[in-house]
Amino acid sequence: MGLRRQAQPFLEELAEQTHETVNLAILDGKHVLYIDKIESPETIKVDLNIGKRLPSYCTGLGKAMLAQMSEKKVKQLFKEETLTAYTPNTITSIEDLLAELSKIKRQGYSIDNEEYVKGLVCIAAPVKDYRGETVAAMSIAIPEYRYKTAKHNIDYIYLVKKAACGFSRQLGYKG
Repeated sequence: MGLRRQAQPFLEELAEQTHETVNLAILDGKHVLYIDKIESPETIKVDLNIGKRLPSYCTGLGKAMLAQMSEKKVKQLFKEETLTAYTPNTITSIEDLLAELSKIKRQGYSIDNEEYVKGLVCIAAPVKDYRGETVAAMSIAIPEYRYKTAKHNIDYIYLVKKAACGFSRQLGYKG
């Protein structure tokens, strides 16, 4: 609950800047657990409720947090897991997932390009605490058609990274 309360101003600012649904989640084993969200004022919006658990390997939030783990830990986490294809864009092999996580770690954000839900794009960034540990992730969830038309006008990546960075600094992260 402390994370939710502390994240609130950052989520509110991100929602105000983007007019899209913004989420805060933590890792719960191999799953993402949504702990807070602010819904878009738009008529068509993303409906992922607080308390919802989704597979981490095919969500922007999950991949942002998994990318901060060692390759060994990710392999161990999914060693007995079949990566189910929810859409044609879902990553279904551990090798492809590890390659994607390596790219995410370098760039500092992840994109779920219709990997869990067709028609949904999520852009996420990790949140770190004073020890440099990833404790959560923040995301912007955008219907794909709106993302395509708005992406030239709104820098979603910059905005979500800025919000996650600000929240991380509030939690004492110095990196």
